[in-house]
Amino acid sequence: MSILKIEKLYKKFPKTVALKNISMYLTPGRCYGVLGPNGSGKSTLFRLIAGLERPSKGKIEIFGEKPGYETKRKLAYLGEGDTVYPWMKTHDVIRFYGSLYPFWNHGLAQNLVEFLEIPRNKRFSELSKGFRARVKLLILFSSGAELLLLDDPLSGIDPASREKIVKTLYNFWNPTHQTLLVSTHIISEIETIFDYVYFLSKGEIVLKGEADDLRKRYKKSMDEIAREVL
Repeated sequence: MSILKIEKLYKKFPKTVALKNISMYLTPGRCYGVLGPNGSGKSTLFRLIAGLERPSKGKIEIFGEKPGYETKRKLAYLGEGDTVYPWMKTHDVIRFYGSLYPFWNHGLAQNLVEFLEIPRNKRFSELSKGFRARVKLLILFSSGAELLLLDDPLSGIDPASREKIVKTLYNFWNPTHQTLLVSTHIISEIETIFDYVYFLSKGEIVLKGEADDLRKRYKKSMDEIAREVL
């Protein structure tokens, strides 16, 4: 059974083609990486999967359906922008998002507050970018969604928050009912979690495969492979 199926996907904007002939097939319980530099099309791809953009050509199916209301109930998306109201404190975030996601895990949310060391009495607007990223990660994992989309979760944040986010991925991802799709250009800190990777350059997939097979073939780390092929 496929969690996500993409066939010959294109996305065109007035002055550029952001994605060209993208095909992907995700099965349950695995972690997939989309690796590439800034401007390679990663964010556009994730916004299309999340249903925030429409493709110019090609097909996207999530759990066998086109992106829409039903698929949004089954996925959670962590993007670059902030979706939390500035006045919200931690308990407000948990209460608000707990009412939006039908499978919200309240116990996990409380555990993540502790693990991520999120201040309970500060408004979201008072938090640093790194701690805002931690709050968004709490929402993502507590959502109970089966497909989790993390678009460049390590970009532009402090080393301590990057370390916390990576540890959260390793410690709180449950492959028995969750599939991860993670994009990043900071590969070395996270590469060992990937089961399968897609290397994206200028809107095209230039290399793909099982992570362990690629390491054996190239006799290099994912980070070193990226430097060679991108």
